[in-house]
Amino acid sequence: DGQNNANTACMLRGPSGAWLPFQNLAYSSSEYRYDGPRPVWPTNYTYLGNLREAPDGTYVLSPVVLTQNNSGTDHDLFGELEGIYHVSGFNNAAENLITVGGVDHLVVQNVYRTSVRDYWALRLE
Repeated sequence: DGQNNANTACMLRGPSGAWLPFQNLAYSSSEYRYDGPRPVWPTNYTYLGNLREAPDGTYVLSPVVLTQNNSGTDHDLFGELEGIYHVSGFNNAAENLITVGGVDHLVVQNVYRTSVRDYWALRLE
């Protein structure tokens, strides 16, 4: 299911040796929500629906980072997924190429979803 998944989006073997599940967003009939302890940033934030291209018309590629929310304000960062980026779907489409620093990035749609928050980019290098 690509970038968004109601269950486990990916697994990471943690420092303790245990496999840790990470989640993006869960869809309900009328909203996006996240209710797990290990979110994938930035896909778990509601502001993504407001993102557009930059003032010069280029698209901003946001790294995808595996995090863990402990109690209160304690957060752990496990690292970012190399070559995977969130990108706005505003005036964007699957199979578009975004060039950053001379490197192409392929825009990928989240299966059948087409809202502005349902796209990501894969570095082609």
